[in-house]
Amino acid sequence: MKNRLIVLMGLMIIGIYLIGCAGWRDVSDPQKEGYFCAQRIECSKDLNIAFDKATTEARTAIAEKIAVAVTTDVEKLKREVGAPIEAEIMLKYIKGIAEQTKIVLTDIEITKRLYKKADKEGLYYAEVTAEYPKTEVYKSIIDYIKKNPQLFQLSRETPIYKEWEIKMTNKPQK
Repeated sequence: MKNRLIVLMGLMIIGIYLIGCAGWRDVSDPQKEGYFCAQRIECSKDLNIAFDKATTEARTAIAEKIAVAVTTDVEKLKREVGAPIEAEIMLKYIKGIAEQTKIVLTDIEITKRLYKKADKEGLYYAEVTAEYPKTEVYKSIIDYIKKNPQLFQLSRETPIYKEWEIKMTNKPQK
């Protein structure tokens, strides 16, 4: 009975700790023209760990946004290319486009780092904002397509390719 009580108390303490951290995680991502942005807040009793957790979460969120944007655009390109034989050729290159747009998470710039120490629980709350220019993503797609003559021939007249060219040249303002 005593062991159960100790276990129950331990679980309650862990639950309270997790609820305390979870309340701070609800942030909406900032919007900045020409950038993929993410903002994350994490907590820990160690400030460096809180920053590391928030940084990793923000960078991962941007990588996921890039993956969704590229997947959506590649699907548009597949539809715009059209003919079954051409679509077969496109499938060959889709994996290459996805690989080309993968970025190293450490390349994602951290633009803001703030923290707050909550005295009651002794936790540090680290807030991190990260961003990555959209022009870099579209430039890597265009570069990959231009290196593959067959893919370039199929893609260059499609509306999505023209859209990528415009997005690639629109340099975001810092």
